[in-house]
Amino acid sequence: MARFWWGADENQRKIHWTNWNAFTEVKGKGGLGFRDLEMFNTALLAKQLCRIIVMPNRLVSRVMRAKYMKRELDWMRQAPTSASYLWKSLLSARFLLINGIRKQVGDGSTIKVWQDRWIPGSRDGRVEKDRAALGSIQYVKDLIKQEQ
Repeated sequence: MARFWWGADENQRKIHWTNWNAFTEVKGKGGLGFRDLEMFNTALLAKQLCRIIVMPNRLVSRVMRAKYMKRELDWMRQAPTSASYLWKSLLSARFLLINGIRKQVGDGSTIKVWQDRWIPGSRDGRVEKDRAALGSIQYVKDLIKQEQ
């Protein structure tokens, strides 16, 4: 994109009307509204990795899981040097998932209070209180008051 806007032909040079940040700034803030392609690519890679994790029955998920995710949290580990370019690319965007992924509570029967990321708006998605305050509670379902 930059070459198109600012590139030079053999006989003429193009004028730099504005800097790249103005190109990628939102139109409402005075920019031209172009996407930052590197950030957009990273977001798409994170979305695909999320689909592999969340939708295990899809064909691509089954293939990638069989090859690279023998255990549930293998996507959080460093890619082996023998891994494919695709898997390494997907893992390059895992920081977005690590920073933003949270479990959906539902009935709370599968969410471990102390280990899992399930609290939106908290620093790392985990409980920040002392364990002694909640006693021996292990699952979120034990925190949910059942109405009868």
